Amino acid sequence: PALAPAANASVPEKIDPLERELFEILLHFPEMFEQIGQVIEPAQLSSAACRQVLAECLRLWSQGILPEFERLLLEIDDPVVKNLLVELDEGARAKAGSESEVRLRDVLAGFERRQREQRTRSRTAALKQGQLPKEEELAVLLELEQQQRARQQEQDERTRTGISEPTDG
Repeated sequence: PALAPAANASVPEKIDPLERELFEILLHFPEMFEQIGQVIEPAQLSSAACRQVLAECLRLWSQGILPEFERLLLEIDDPVVKNLLVELDEGARAKAGSESEVRLRDVLAGFERRQREQRTRSRTAALKQGQLPKEEELAVLLELEQQQRARQQEQDERTRTGISEPTDG
């Protein structure tokens, strides 16, 4: 099976800012991969090149090998993906002084937020289309109400403390 056209093209695909941050952290701090691998799967990534890199990291990690930049360059044959790795490594080096634990926590929280939002959208769509059993409809409505209250409390707290809304980019 062929990869997405962008993976074979000479022009690299645009990388999602959250995915870019994730890989910059990973390339600079490969020892943090255990935390990353517990939260993020390749299928969650929008970029075919990033999915390929994460899959390779998982393969190496499962063999007890730290997914370091140099090792990834050796293992990956695709020149577009190798160029992406070099670009991400340069970005990682530019941010080397940043607090890696805080950055990683923020990135993982961003991916978890995306997962929750996707789940909420799909459950809301199923509810609107009448695809849920009656007993599950009430549970979904209660879940949506709780999520809305939590978002409102978070927004109120951010407003009170003067913190802006989080963004994925």
